[in-house]
Amino acid sequence: MRELPLNAKISITRDGSPTLRLSHDGEEMHHSGGALSESFFIYDQALQEVLHRRWPVVVTSVGLGLGYNELIAIGRVRTHSNWKIVSYESQEWLRKGFVQALSGRETTIFTEVLQRVAARLEISARDLKAAAQRALKSGRLQLRGSFPGSLTPSRDCTCVFYDVFSKKTNAELWDEENLKLALTDLNSKYAVFATYAATGALNRTLRALGFRLLPKAGFCGKRQSTLAIRE
Repeated sequence: MRELPLNAKISITRDGSPTLRLSHDGEEMHHSGGALSESFFIYDQALQEVLHRRWPVVVTSVGLGLGYNELIAIGRVRTHSNWKIVSYESQEWLRKGFVQALSGRETTIFTEVLQRVAARLEISARDLKAAAQRALKSGRLQLRGSFPGSLTPSRDCTCVFYDVFSKKTNAELWDEENLKLALTDLNSKYAVFATYAATGALNRTLRALGFRLLPKAGFCGKRQSTLAIRE
């Protein structure tokens, strides 16, 4: 992917990592305080909760974007014998760009993201890229279209990364009834849910589905984010 679409613009966040804005007046994919740092702060902790409990690692990632969360998860579990990540992304060019970055030699924004994730995990970019390539080939990493339109019910899912645009941009993905329907189809009897946001509708939905909300500050000065566990 040599060029971004006309409506996409790269921004560099405070920790030096890139994010995207998908329209002139749209919101950026990540907090200006640091795309990489936010991804680790919100989603890596959720994965660590799963690993700590020695649950099967079956991740549903809603919002591939630039692939931060997927690469963090692959980096963490690449040596495990049994894991799976299903990632949803409505923008086809983002899915294609991610795959091309893993299969080709061309330097893209996805390549930079991979290198930054690898550096934070203290592994080589080559090893992380190879692990992601193997995951795509074997089906351990699956890239699908929009959520919940492309959702296949998966009652074995133990970890949800809910990294979608805010209610202002994507109101339907934060609607209480839609959330309840989608999350009912996603979770096993034990699971972890994480997102950068905290809303009343989300809290009510998670409690109704048997989740326990854990105290979790927001990233970079935000008042609150969401981390919930069902055990």
